[in-house]
This record gives sequence, structure tokens and C-alpha cells, in this order.
Amino acid sequence: MMFSQDKVKKALELDERYRIIALMPVGYPDQDPSPRSRLALEDIIIKEM
Repeated sequence: MMFSQDKVKKALELDERYRIIALMPVGYPDQDPSPRSRLALEDIIIKEM
């Protein structure tokens, strides 16, 4: 699991009867990284089987 159940429950003031199954981050990045290189479509698409 990528997060601590106990810490999330405490931060959100949730009872023990709840179980966190997912978290979704919302907001803006604090950085502006350069775009990553992409593969060409020819390297991804299979035209023959």
C-alpha cells in the first residue's frame, strides 16, 4: 500500500470503521518539468498478425 491507513484516518478525522482503499491527489504541481520523450506510433502499432 502506498499510504498509511492510520495517518489518513487521523488527517481526515475518520472512525476506525472506515477503510481507505484509494487516494486521489488534487491540485497543481510545484514544478514544471520538461515533457518526456514519446515512442513513435510505428514502434507501438502492430499492423499485421
